[in-house]
Amino acid sequence: MSTYNITATGQNIEAEAAFMAAEYPNGGYTLVTPDGANTPSLGTQITPEAFAKRLGTTALDAIYAAAASTPSLQAWIAQTWGAKYIDLADPLLATGLNNLVSATLLTAAQVTAILSAPVQPSEAA
Repeated sequence: MSTYNITATGQNIEAEAAFMAAEYPNGGYTLVTPDGANTPSLGTQITPEAFAKRLGTTALDAIYAAAASTPSLQAWIAQTWGAKYIDLADPLLATGLNNLVSATLLTAAQVTAILSAPVQPSEAA
């Protein structure tokens, strides 16, 4: 749990990163760091390259190998890498990643880490 400041109200709340991303998909909050300094939210949109890094090379290798015989996975790859950005709060992304868990290409823990890690300046779309 982290402390977040809601920009519109000035109120601080305790929440998980995934909750904040889901409830405030366009930002509108700042993470209050332990030393009291505020870090602006970068929202939930990351570049496809940043998304690939979050997946990691092992998972990417497994996904590409499985895609060789799975047309729907080939389409997902093409759509993902062709996108202008990946929105970590998009329910369709969570569904797609959970489908990869069902196919044993990712773990549930990996999905949680991918979706809930705060967007870093180098990842922002």
